[in-house]
Amino acid sequence: MNNLRNFRVELIAVLVVAIGVLLIIDWTPLMAEIDRVIVETAGHVTLTAFVGGMLVTGGLAFVGWRVRVRFLSSRYWRATVCPVCGGAIHRVHRSLWDKAVSRVFLPHARRYRCENTTCSWTGLRKARHREVMGGE
Repeated sequence: MNNLRNFRVELIAVLVVAIGVLLIIDWTPLMAEIDRVIVETAGHVTLTAFVGGMLVTGGLAFVGWRVRVRFLSSRYWRATVCPVCGGAIHRVHRSLWDKAVSRVFLPHARRYRCENTTCSWTGLRKARHREVMGGE
């Protein structure tokens, strides 16, 4: 299982290529049969609409996964100082939207606000280690 995790991006690329090949090759008899089965089970959805929907869903899932990986590994997102003015920041209450986004894409995300009165920056940052562990 760990070997598959190391090659997630490559496996996704192979899947996209395979779907592209299926769409390029003229497999009219096979496609007509698949289309018939899909229409009988799902209503008036064509094969191309179904594949398109799967590609969009897969693409959005891939983008979400990459955002999560970048958030977890980037130094930029650490909660230390204001990214605009370099001043001190403090935690503030998160909105329901912040909580939903952090639950799905950005684990340990907290909302911070700059303490500098002339700077109005507010944003999500990765929680400090003590906050994640329950100390702060």
